[in-house]
Amino acid sequence: MNTISTYRQNLKSKILTVASQEFTRRGVRAVKMDDIANALSISKRTLYEIYADKESLLLACIEKRHDEEDAFFRQFSGENSKSAIEIIALFFHRKLSDGLQVNPILYAEFKKYPAVLNYLEQRRQATQKEAGTFFEQGIREGSFMPDIEYTLLMETAEASTRYIMDAKLYERYSLEEIFRSVLLVTIRGFCTPDGVKRLDELTREYR
Repeated sequence: MNTISTYRQNLKSKILTVASQEFTRRGVRAVKMDDIANALSISKRTLYEIYADKESLLLACIEKRHDEEDAFFRQFSGENSKSAIEIIALFFHRKLSDGLQVNPILYAEFKKYPAVLNYLEQRRQATQKEAGTFFEQGIREGSFMPDIEYTLLMETAEASTRYIMDAKLYERYSLEEIFRSVLLVTIRGFCTPDGVKRLDELTREYR
């Protein structure tokens, strides 16, 4: 029984790895369950026994990605009490790095999957609650301006993201251009002069 359980867990991990790579490279629609099964040399029946459909597989991939990202930032922020500006500079760097690897059509396709949209909305709400503490830290450290309504800032940033996807700006601009022209400009906009100076230093280090 333990052998079967271990095998199944290992197989689930392999499925998520392969599926994540394929979704990232090609988008969701272009990837068939047959493609995943063939890549792992397993039957499609075996794949469906673990993930009932492509939506459940996509959701599992997204959850795994977010769990790994959360664990990474918990460890990073806990090391030597990292400052808010260090954390947000690394956040931007990782978003930029992801943008060079992800087919942007992937994000546009999320809206076709209700379970995925529901999960992303729940995560958005949880993130908003946690963001207040982060921005307060940046204000105390002198990196973020104190007279900004950060809840409003986050809502307008989310609206900008929706517009980018709805207008399919990713077809005219690379994700790197979008992140540098929208995300980085937004971050710089709520930083103090000292915060901007430190942010620029850190972003240069990450290049």
